[in-house]
Amino acid sequence: MSASGNGSDAVAHARRAFRALGSAEHQAMGAETAARAAGASEGDIESFTAETLGEADCQEYLDALRLLSWRAQELSRALEFINLGGPRGTEDAMMYPIVVTAAALADLVTASFVIRDTNSENSARDDAAGSWRDAIKQLSRLTGNEPIELAASPKNKSQ
Repeated sequence: MSASGNGSDAVAHARRAFRALGSAEHQAMGAETAARAAGASEGDIESFTAETLGEADCQEYLDALRLLSWRAQELSRALEFINLGGPRGTEDAMMYPIVVTAAALADLVTASFVIRDTNSENSARDDAAGSWRDAIKQLSRLTGNEPIELAASPKNKSQ
């Protein structure tokens, strides 16, 4: 099979997978709503999340970060499909911070994954640190807060 055929197969497979994901998300959203109405506790909901990570083959911290990075990027892309226009052609003041925050979240989680992944090259880590700082600057601009510094590694909880 030609390289373009393989590419077409990959695109068709991705399209089917995303359709299945959309259907599964719709079912999960309805099931969670019904479970809450039936008295599910926050602990129950947290266990659903843990089960989701397990089913997504997240066996360690970096696996979960990789998945959350992908989800955050998908959230940011999905927000592009929402009409962000406000009244009389202005920017929707309520949606703008949501879009900026989603993009920043995608950058932060992705940067965190790349920086912590021992297989990442130094140049990729440098680029990720720059993206992390830019995301913090965007959020700081929105909130009027001072930016925080990048911590190169997670804090040790035993300290």
